[in-house]
Amino acid sequence: MTTSLRENHPSQPTWPIFAAALVLAVLGFWPSFFAVLSKTPLPHHIHGWSATAWMCLPLLQYALVRRMWKPALAILVAVTVLGIMIPVLVPGADSVGDVLGWSAA
Repeated sequence: MTTSLRENHPSQPTWPIFAAALVLAVLGFWPSFFAVLSKTPLPHHIHGWSATAWMCLPLLQYALVRRMWKPALAILVAVTVLGIMIPVLVPGADSVGDVLGWSAA
């Protein structure tokens, strides 16, 4: 007996759960990690960004499966490029938080 792919998956999308978990993680780690990126040591950067990437992965996977891969990839590239280039292009900025006024100092 063959079952369809739709029968093996829940009828409600699960991406809102992953999105909520990502938002809660960013809010929870804002004071100790995201707000003080310029003062954070390299091991914390590696750990923090790899954990954040793992939390983004289910959202990206959902978008790719739903054939929204081009907009998802475009957003991912734009966020990555802005995150790298804003501190480089803005004089005196050590992080995106400095540019947006989010720095703890």
